[in-house]
Amino acid sequence: MSHKPVVPTPIVRKTLVKKIRSEQDLKQLIDVIAADLGRVVHDYLELFHKLMKAKRRRYTLAVSQSQTFWSLVYGGLHDAALVGLCRAYDQTNHDDVLTLRSLLETIQARPEFLPATASQITTAQLQRDIDSVSKEKSQAVDHLSKWRNKLYAHRDATKILGARTLAVNAPLTYRNIDTLVRRGFKIVNRYGVILFRNSYMMKGMVGANDYLAILRTLQRDARRAERNTRAHMRRAATLRAKQVGRSSGRFVLISR
Repeated sequence: MSHKPVVPTPIVRKTLVKKIRSEQDLKQLIDVIAADLGRVVHDYLELFHKLMKAKRRRYTLAVSQSQTFWSLVYGGLHDAALVGLCRAYDQTNHDDVLTLRSLLETIQARPEFLPATASQITTAQLQRDIDSVSKEKSQAVDHLSKWRNKLYAHRDATKILGARTLAVNAPLTYRNIDTLVRRGFKIVNRYGVILFRNSYMMKGMVGANDYLAILRTLQRDARRAERNTRAHMRRAATLRAKQVGRSSGRFVLISR
């Protein structure tokens, strides 16, 4: 008796169509994703990279004075950025989850609330954009999804007990991360401009360089402490030399 091959049931992707009542609702959702990519992801990543650069170059002395504190700052910024990126590229199939993928699939459904300018969106371009934010088509998104599912959203017991590391099984480089951030901005800009004549920029936050004032102060204090230490050591060395000299003189006098 021959058995027919089992054909897997295709997964029906859910959209945000039931949650959106007007084109203004749609614009608000695009605004939120753009703000998340800019504030939560780009700004945190930018500050992380600036601090790492400062540590390696000009402000090594300042950072070395409190390495435990700075390691927590680096880790906090890095994790906050990755969590935000995981949220933007989340693959959860639910009609209440706002992600780049669910947003694009909602537009693909061509609901009535889309502005008239939606006719400018080509089916081919829309499908390419959906593929670029889908784990089935993009390796970077697939790896990011694994980091989300096995580390940031919850711990993966199999990974822990099997001594597996995501860095090996699902590597995610800084170049991958930067590519995903820029891809997300490109997508929200494409549809923001077409649908609402609205664009978004990856501009830095106000006060983005305030960290330099802290590092300069720490650097100045560290150098002052170094100078004081050297001066103290010179005085101590001079004092020892004088004491040795006096002791030698007494020894010579007694030997005579």
